[in-house]
Amino acid sequence: MQANVVARRNNRGGRSAAEHLVAALRCLYRRAVADGYLDAADNPALKVDKPRRLPSTRRTIGDARLAQINEVAASTGDDPALDALVIRLHTETACRRGGALGLRLKDLDTDQCLIFLREKGGTSRR
Repeated sequence: MQANVVARRNNRGGRSAAEHLVAALRCLYRRAVADGYLDAADNPALKVDKPRRLPSTRRTIGDARLAQINEVAASTGDDPALDALVIRLHTETACRRGGALGLRLKDLDTDQCLIFLREKGGTSRR
């Protein structure tokens, strides 16, 4: 699996593909044991270790860089006030692009200063 992985910019060496393969085979063999096709002691998938995940490469944007982004958004573009507001929305809520684009007027609770966000995967949060 790792040898046939498509190398992209965020490539992690195919570890995730190998992890998914092991998980899928464990599921398959677990069902074979449950259906009586295989004895639990003869399950070869339990003898294979899953590859350990590497630490995340995601990092926060530093305060100085975020200040620069806010400054540029608030001073350039066709609608600097709207751009600054969108940047502030993302900074304060950590919402995804789809969550911001899906906002409706009824999602804003001005009494409690809350926003109802509907995001990827059907998740929603206040």
